[in-house]
Amino acid sequence: MPTPQLVKKSEDVEPLAVAATVSPITKYSWGDAEKAVTVYVETKVEGEQPLLDETLQVDFQRRKLTVSYVASVVSAKSTTLRRKKQLLLHLCKTVKAEECTYKVKESSGQVVLRLVKEKPATWLELVNKNAASGSDSDKDSEAAEGSGLVQEDDLE
Repeated sequence: MPTPQLVKKSEDVEPLAVAATVSPITKYSWGDAEKAVTVYVETKVEGEQPLLDETLQVDFQRRKLTVSYVASVVSAKSTTLRRKKQLLLHLCKTVKAEECTYKVKESSGQVVLRLVKEKPATWLELVNKNAASGSDSDKDSEAAEGSGLVQEDDLE
């Protein structure tokens, strides 16, 4: 068996580990306007976990929004780790996916997403809590839940 040989030695190399799991993004807010909804995703929590710009991925679908990125995290052992963060929202109503946009605020690292509504209307909720995972249905949540009216056929 051949003897291993040292090819290069450097003390400038920092150990880098990639987390195997995805951490959910829990800090976001949103605002409603007549024709669009704006979602604000915080990428820095208490000044930690800065967003690595080249890793940001945003996927707009008619009823679903996915934001994911890799963040650098310094562990307790002073090792730099990379942790994947993800936000998955099943929207209450439909949006025009091809017209939706996003940008990153350089100063705060905040991701600002502009979702263009399919139909101008007030959104009381952003997320459909009853959505089936993976569904990108075109039905509005009100239609999916039914009208809520009692049928009066047998009251005579």
